[in-house]
Amino acid sequence: MTFCLNCGKEIPAGAKFCGNCGTPVGAPAGPAPAGSASAGQAPVTVQGSQPEGIRLLAWLSLLASAVVICLGGFLVIVSLLIGKAAALSDLGGLLVVLGVVTLVPRYAYINHASWGRRAGISIGIVYVSVGLLFVLAGLLMAKPAYAIATWGFFSLAFGATSLYCMARATARKYFSR
Repeated sequence: MTFCLNCGKEIPAGAKFCGNCGTPVGAPAGPAPAGSASAGQAPVTVQGSQPEGIRLLAWLSLLASAVVICLGGFLVIVSLLIGKAAALSDLGGLLVVLGVVTLVPRYAYINHASWGRRAGISIGIVYVSVGLLFVLAGLLMAKPAYAIATWGFFSLAFGATSLYCMARATARKYFSR
């Protein structure tokens, strides 16, 4: 990928000018904004599409979404078969919504959206919070429900990974372009 030295936006392959600010590709730029390359250099080409942590997080968010949507759908189906488990149906619906919402930051990770870091941090906080609730609920029940606690640990691990990846300097740099 090639980025404009003047404004930092991505430049499509074969373009002669930046579509955002009009700076000619390969021409010296005006005063460089803070955090960009210095003026007079050629546009920056990024090797690979994303830093390793962002790529890992994109795949983990897809996996987390799939698992959470499947678990939520399973709970909804079970509650419909039982017929009297409204709370189970509500929990399943909530998990399906959480799984779909987890796909939003994945879009940002792949498409280099500037709001991706904030979305990743938000999803990380949500997953850590849900994970803590599941772990506590699973372990503090009269008869410990280890399956619930296991899902809580899964959620904690994904949330912590998201927060760690978004706190790294490579993520700050990647999403600030």
